[in-house]
Amino acid sequence: MLGNLEPENPEKFPHTFLRFIDLHRTKLFDDFIAMFQGFLSEDSIQHMRDFVVGAWGTEESLPYRVVEGLHYQRKERDSLKRKVNTLRSKIRTKEQSKVRDKNYEQELTELKQEKNAMQSLVARIGDTQTLNFFTDEGLIPNYAFPEAGVVLRSIIYRKKAKAQEGQSRYDTWMYEYERPARSAIHELVPESFFYAGGRKVQIDQVDLNVSEVENWRFCNNCSYLFMTSESDATSACPECGSNMWADDGQKRKMLRMRTVFSSTSDKDSRIGDDSDDREPSFYNRQMLVNFKAEHIKDAYHVNSDDFPFGFEFLSKATFREINFGEKGDQGDIVTIAGQELPRKGFTFCRFCGKVQKQNGDIRHAFTCTSRKQESPDNLTECVYLYREFTSEAIRFLLPVTTFSGSERKLHSFVAALHLGLKRKFKGNIDHLQTTLADEPVPDSNFRKNYLVLYDTVPGGTGYLKQLMRSEEPLMEVFEAALEVLRACECNQDPEKDGCYRCLYAYRTSFNMAGTSRDTAVALLDDIVKHRGNLGRIDTLKHIQVNALFDSELEARFVEALQRSRGDDRPVNLSKSVVNGKPGYLFKIGERSWYIEPQAQLGPEVGIRVPSKADFVFWPARDQDKILPIVIFTDGFFYHKDRIGMDMAQRMAIAQSGKYHVWSLSWQDVENRYRSQGQYFENFLDPTGSPAVNKLDQFLAHYGAASLGRIHSKDSFEWLLRFLEHPSRKTWRACAFVYGLMTVDANRFSTPESIDGWCDTVRQTLPEGPFEVMHRPKAKSLFGLLERDHEATGPLLKLFSMVDQSAVSNGHMDQMHLACCIFNSEMNREDEAFESIWNGYLRLYNLYQFLPGALFAATEAFDRSIYETMARQSREGLPTAEQITPTEPDATAWEEIYSLAMPALGNFLKRLAKSGGSIPEVGFEMTDETGEVIAEVELGWPDVKVAIIAEWQKDFQATLEGLGWRVYPLDDATDRPEDVIDALKG
Repeated sequence: MLGNLEPENPEKFPHTFLRFIDLHRTKLFDDFIAMFQGFLSEDSIQHMRDFVVGAWGTEESLPYRVVEGLHYQRKERDSLKRKVNTLRSKIRTKEQSKVRDKNYEQELTELKQEKNAMQSLVARIGDTQTLNFFTDEGLIPNYAFPEAGVVLRSIIYRKKAKAQEGQSRYDTWMYEYERPARSAIHELVPESFFYAGGRKVQIDQVDLNVSEVENWRFCNNCSYLFMTSESDATSACPECGSNMWADDGQKRKMLRMRTVFSSTSDKDSRIGDDSDDREPSFYNRQMLVNFKAEHIKDAYHVNSDDFPFGFEFLSKATFREINFGEKGDQGDIVTIAGQELPRKGFTFCRFCGKVQKQNGDIRHAFTCTSRKQESPDNLTECVYLYREFTSEAIRFLLPVTTFSGSERKLHSFVAALHLGLKRKFKGNIDHLQTTLADEPVPDSNFRKNYLVLYDTVPGGTGYLKQLMRSEEPLMEVFEAALEVLRACECNQDPEKDGCYRCLYAYRTSFNMAGTSRDTAVALLDDIVKHRGNLGRIDTLKHIQVNALFDSELEARFVEALQRSRGDDRPVNLSKSVVNGKPGYLFKIGERSWYIEPQAQLGPEVGIRVPSKADFVFWPARDQDKILPIVIFTDGFFYHKDRIGMDMAQRMAIAQSGKYHVWSLSWQDVENRYRSQGQYFENFLDPTGSPAVNKLDQFLAHYGAASLGRIHSKDSFEWLLRFLEHPSRKTWRACAFVYGLMTVDANRFSTPESIDGWCDTVRQTLPEGPFEVMHRPKAKSLFGLLERDHEATGPLLKLFSMVDQSAVSNGHMDQMHLACCIFNSEMNREDEAFESIWNGYLRLYNLYQFLPGALFAATEAFDRSIYETMARQSREGLPTAEQITPTEPDATAWEEIYSLAMPALGNFLKRLAKSGGSIPEVGFEMTDETGEVIAEVELGWPDVKVAIIAEWQKDFQATLEGLGWRVYPLDDATDRPEDVIDALKG
C-alpha cells in the first residue's frame, strides 16, 4: 500500500521505524506515539530526519514526510496539553483567591470555557486512528487532499439555562474542518469568515506552537527567496545578482499555515437561509517557483530567433504560494519578483497567536503572558502566510511577454493546454495545474514569461515525466487540442470565438474574457509548424528573446496610442487595410493617419540605408503636403549594440526628404502606462544656458510658441503633438530655438577658445561627413554640450555652430549641429548609459527638422554612409513645394469603395481620379463630452463638408449650425462636380 519503503542502506536506519507499517493499522495515535516517545522527542527529531535522508537520499521520501507529520502532530497535542494545564492552574488560583472583584464570575466562566475547549481538542487528536493520520497527511493512497491541509478548530459555546454547582455554566462544542492548503491560503486566513454546517465563524487565532514565525529574504527582481537569520549579510541575490537583495526592506516575516482557531458564541455563529451572505475578501497572492539547475532533466526549444518557444522538465521544483494580506493601498510597498505592491500582511500576538482586528482591538487568550500588557512589542506585525510543497513540473517559455495584450495569448494557451492534456490522458487531470513565473532578462527592462505546469501531488504522480520522455508526447498534446479547436461547431458562427464544447470548459473563471479560440489556434499552429525545428538544449534560460520583445513593444505602442485620448485631444483607433496588409486608421483631433506596420524602406523609395520600419504613418489627406512619419520602437537590450547603424538608417530616412522619422524607446512607450521617472538624460533642458531667459521670446519670434516648452515632455508626447498638428515649419523653428540654447558666445569668444572647439571636433568627428564642422566660417557662434562619466570619460558631445546673421534673419539652414554618442562596450554596460541613449534618440527626434544636423556614434560608424548625408546636408532639405509626398497605394481608396454605400461608387471614383482627398466613411461628430451629436455617410472634417443619407437628414441643421456644408446623397450622385468643387474650394 505504501510503496517501496525499504532504504538503500537499511542498516543506517533504526529498525524500530521499519515496524510502523505493521503497527499503523491497529494502534491508536497515543499508543503509536508512546512507542516512539524517545525517538520523536525534540532532542532527537533532527537525528531522525538525518537518518531518513541518509537512507532514502531525499527529503521527498515517504518516510521523511511521515516523520515530519508525526512531529507536528505531537507538537500540536503537547501544545494543547500545556494550555490545558495552564488554564487549570489559573482556575485553581482564582477559585482559591479571597479577592473577588465584579468581573470574577465572568473571568472564571471564560477560563473554564476555554479549558473545556482545549480538552476537547486534545481528546480529538488522541482518538485519531493512525491510518486516518496517514490519510489526512496525504501519505498513503485514498488521501483526502494531495497536499497536507490546514485545520480549522472551531469552538462554539453556549450558556446553560441551568448549571449545577461545580459544573461549567457553558456548553462547548468543537468542530474540526480541514481544507487543502491551496484553498486555505485564502479561506482560513486571520479575520476571514468560514461558512459550514449553517454556521459562520471568524478566524481569530493562529497556532504558533506548531508553526513558528520565520525570517525570509526576498529578491526584488526574481523569484528567489531564502529563510535567513538576523545576521545574514549576503550582498547580492544568489540567483540573479540583484543588489537590492541586501536591502532591509527585502527581509520579511512569514508563517507556514497549519492550524487556526475560531471561538464564537452559538448565537453569533448561526445563520439562516435568508442571511447566508458571504463576505468575500481579496488578497494579494503570489506563487514563487524555485529549482536548482541539476533538476532540469530534459529541455527542448525551437531553433528560431523569430519564435522563442521551448519546454523543460523539472524533476524537483519548490512552490511557495504567499498571501501578503488584503488588497488595498495600505501596507509597506515591497517589490518581490518584479512586482511592486502594497503588502499589508497580518498582525497577531507573538505569544498566543490571537489576531488583531482592523480597528486595532485584540482579545488575548487566557493563557497569554501578555494578556494585560499593551506594549506593541507583543504584536508580530506584517507577517505573510505561505504554503509550500515540492513536486515535478514542466516549464514552458512562451512566445509572449509581460506586456499588455499578451494576456489574451497566455490565457488562450493555458486553456488549450488543458484541453490537450484531457484528450491525451482521457481522464481526470485536476491534479495538474498551471502558474505563471517570469525572470528578468539581464541588462534590460524586459522579463521572460514562463508557464509552469505542475503536479499538485507532492513528489509528483508521474504524469509529467511521461510527457517528457521525448519531445513527441507534448507535441501530441498540442495537436490534439488544435484538432478539437478547428473542428468545433462554433467556427461556423462569426459571433463566437470559442465555446464550452472546445476551449471555454478549460478556462479559469477570472480569465473568461481573455480566452480566445482563434488566438489559441494561431499559437498552437505556430508551435506545430515548428515541430521539425525542435532540438535539445541544456536549459531555457539561455534562449534569446530579442525579436519577441521588439514585436511586443510594437503591440504596446499601438495600445499606447489608444490610451492617448484626453478631454482636449479626441483619439480613435480602428483596424484598416493599408498598402495591402492589416493596419490601422488613427484619428487624433481633426487629423487622420493610416498606420502601416512593418514597412521596408530602401533605395527603391530614395533611401540609401535600407531598414525595416516598425510603422509608417501615412496622412489620410494630402492637401497640406504632409510627409509620412516612420516610427521605430527600440528596446535598449537589443539595440544597444547597433546604435551607429540605427542612427545611420534614421538619418537616411529623414534626409531623403520624403519622410519624417521618430524613435521611441521601451521606456517612452511604457511611460504611457506607468511613470518611468527620469529615464532620459534631458539634453534640451535650457537651465544654465546663457540665453535661457530668452527662450519664450525666441519661440514666439521664430513662430514656435504653439509648442510651448517641449523640453519637459517625452518623445511620445512630441509624436502626439506632431500627429495632431503636423507643421514641419513650426517644428523646424522649435529645433532652431533649442539649438540656440546650446550656443555660448562668451565661452567661445576668443581665437584660442574657438581653436579648442575645433580640436575637440577633430578628435571626436571624422572629416568628410562632418567637414562643415571642421571648417567653421569666420562669423559664427559656437556651443558645446558634454556629458562625461567619472570613470570611463565622455558619453556624449553635442556641437553647435550658427552664422551670426541667421539669428537675426531666421535662416535656419545656417545652423549646424553634430552629436556623437560614445558607445564603447564599457559605456554600454554601465547602468547610466541607457538614459544617455534615450536622450540621444530624443535629440534627433527634434533636430531632424534642421537640415544641418548630423548624428553619429564612436563605434559601428560607417563613414561612407554619412558621405551622402553630408552632401545632402550642405545642399539643404527640399522645400515643401518641391516635395511630392509618397502616398499609400490604391488600397486606401479600395477600402473606401467597400465601406461606402454602393450608390456613391461613381462619385468616389471621380473624386479619386481628380486627386480629391479621402473621406471618412460613417463619420461621427461628438461634442466636448464625447457624445455623438451627428453622423454622416461621408465626411471631410478638415474642410467641413459632408454627404448625408436619407435617414441622416435630422443631423443637417446641427452640422450647418457648426459651419458645415451638407449635401444630400442624391446631389452627390446627380451633380458630383458641385461636391468636388466644394472640397477643392
